[in-house]
Amino acid sequence: MSCAGCEQIPKLPGSAGHLWLALPLEHSRTKLLGTLRTAADWSHRCDEHGHVIIDVGAGQLESVLNQLGNWLSITETQHTKALFLAPGRIADLGVLAEVEPLARWIGLAQGQWLADMLENQRLTMHFQPIVLASDPSRAYAHECLLRGVDDQGRMVAPNALFAAARSAELLFHLDRAARLTAVNTAERLNLATPIFINFTPTAIYDPAFCLRTTIAAAQRTGWAPERFVFEVVETEELANTRDLVAILAEYRAAGFRVALDDLGAGYGSLTLLERLHPDIVKFDRELITEIDHSPSRQAIVTALVGMARQLGIATVGEGVETRAEWEWLREAGVDYVQGFLFARPANPPPALSNDWHHCS
Repeated sequence: MSCAGCEQIPKLPGSAGHLWLALPLEHSRTKLLGTLRTAADWSHRCDEHGHVIIDVGAGQLESVLNQLGNWLSITETQHTKALFLAPGRIADLGVLAEVEPLARWIGLAQGQWLADMLENQRLTMHFQPIVLASDPSRAYAHECLLRGVDDQGRMVAPNALFAAARSAELLFHLDRAARLTAVNTAERLNLATPIFINFTPTAIYDPAFCLRTTIAAAQRTGWAPERFVFEVVETEELANTRDLVAILAEYRAAGFRVALDDLGAGYGSLTLLERLHPDIVKFDRELITEIDHSPSRQAIVTALVGMARQLGIATVGEGVETRAEWEWLREAGVDYVQGFLFARPANPPPALSNDWHHCS
């Protein structure tokens, strides 16, 4: 069971209509009207309440919004209320729910390429091995790493995807599509190891409802539930842990394991360690880089390994790029390691490198 909001990708209206703008200050309204008179050939006017109304032709809303984003400051777009009405519709209480900050409309205009990518299911996964620290020739698991494919067949990096998703308020749709793509791609490739699937907690509204499709997709594979490890990312954006506790409870009720990413990235991560008691923690790559040369980082990771061991939590050092980093982590008692030293992400999953064995 799913809702229309889950399945329908938000897109800009393509019809002609009227864009209503309620600007936050008289100064902003005067500035915009002056710009419209001198720099645009759009028909526009003001109503009796001081709202600016711009007539938009069919297929022109995207360009109008992008131009408004150039003319107004970011703060002005965030505080300007906007509403698009097709011909024949009037601005009454029935359309109140459609009023959004202009910044959201502009973000959606700038993110139309992402909406199109989601609508046409042009997402793929690359896989990076997570190996045993004691023997990097053995893959313990694979992390699923999202990539987009643009309309020219070129890869789009995840940071570009998620930046666009936040601006266009498509984060829920992207995060959901990424989870489903990870499960379906891993099944198609018949991966023999557990898979780590990233998810953004702030993209999930109601865990009991929003995670149904992800849980159902994982169950359809017929794999043992513990082969799925759902990895919490971007914990620094959480206002509190209540919702995250509910999300992880939903995953655990289905028999899945959970991992906490970037342990050590901020004070909040230690609070999460105690509150969530994840099955696995990953150390922030900023701690791992050149750890063999940094006594302060060594002290921090040694303490974190000790805490995790006392709590029965497995540990992963990620971002490992040198033999010296790996050797230090192995001697410190880290359970698993991940990084370019062992393999770069790829689809299908890459063979493990022997570089760790030869480099100095």
